[in-house]
Amino acid sequence: MDHEKHTVKYSILEGGALGVKVKSYGVEVCLASTSEGGSLAKMKIEYESMGESLLSEEDATELQQGIFAMVKAVDAHLVENPTAYA
Repeated sequence: MDHEKHTVKYSILEGGALGVKVKSYGVEVCLASTSEGGSLAKMKIEYESMGESLLSEEDATELQQGIFAMVKAVDAHLVENPTAYA
């Protein structure tokens, strides 16, 4: 976690597509405030394929949507529990 850059990096150890479609993957999420008072999340996903081919567009979208859902769940929890990260 980089507090100055508002960035979180993590690697997935098990579950989902891991071991089925990809050997491993890591995620970097960077949050920035917007002029409207909200936040903008930028996400970077790097993965190692199981074989020679890359993930299909459908599989990549599914992976991205799952990670984004987790980020939104964490955000909702922190908004509802502001002392959890103080």
